[in-house]
Amino acid sequence: MDEENREKARSVFPESLQPLNVAQTGDALKLGIRTEVRSIELYSGAAQKTDIKSTKDLFHKLVHFEEGHKRILEDALYYLEQEGTWYGYSPPTIEG
Repeated sequence: MDEENREKARSVFPESLQPLNVAQTGDALKLGIRTEVRSIELYSGAAQKTDIKSTKDLFHKLVHFEEGHKRILEDALYYLEQEGTWYGYSPPTIEG
C-alpha cells in the first residue's frame, strides 16, 4: 500500500497497529461474546414476534450463526486463559 493510502487507512482506523497484550485480547473477546449474546437475544425475540414463516426461519438461522460465533469466541477466551496452552498444544516438560 502506498503512503497516501496508508494515511487514508489510518484516518479510518486510527488505533495503534501494535499487537494487543493478553489482557486486551481477553477484553476484546469478552466484548465479542457480549455482542453475540445480545444478537442472539435480538434475533430470538424478533422470531417470536413475527408470524411470517420465512422471516421466522431467517431469524432462527441468524440465531444459529450467532451461537456458533459465540462458541468460537468462548473457545478462544478459554484457550487464552490457559496461559500458553492452546488448541491441544502444551509446552514440553522435562521429566526426571
